[in-house]
Amino acid sequence: VRGRDVFVLQSVSRGFPDISVNNSLVELTLFVTALRRSSARSITAILPYYGYARQDRRIEQVPIAAADVAQILTTAGVDRVVAMDLHSGQIQGFFPPSVPVDNLSAVFVAAAFFAELGLHEAVVVSPDAGGVARAKEFGTTLQTVGRRLVAGLAAGSDAVGGG
Repeated sequence: VRGRDVFVLQSVSRGFPDISVNNSLVELTLFVTALRRSSARSITAILPYYGYARQDRRIEQVPIAAADVAQILTTAGVDRVVAMDLHSGQIQGFFPPSVPVDNLSAVFVAAAFFAELGLHEAVVVSPDAGGVARAKEFGTTLQTVGRRLVAGLAAGSDAVGGG
């Protein structure tokens, strides 16, 4: 790998059957440090899932542990990060300016898949209030007329919260 541009694909998530998020993160860190010691010209971490993005939050609703993951990856020697559908766009700001982060969206691929199924009056559901914006984007992309978004216990067009 000496002098080469290297891409490491590693989801930082719980895997099947018994791989923990911590093990995935440690594996990624070990890969990156081994590549750095092997004089790779650049190291790009491709993360289909960014672990700890939804963990403990401050008042501003920004995941604190996500900043720690960014620090771990930066310290290990990552030169660039490519992530899929980050839970919060603010995670990109946890990396220093020297480590660019590309947040790719899977909305168009997923919408194309579901559009091919020919669904009529599809319902887009969000598991929590934090996912409503992504659910709206997905519903708009699907071009579902009269869609209903569900966030928590709320139901109805663009409704969020309970009560």
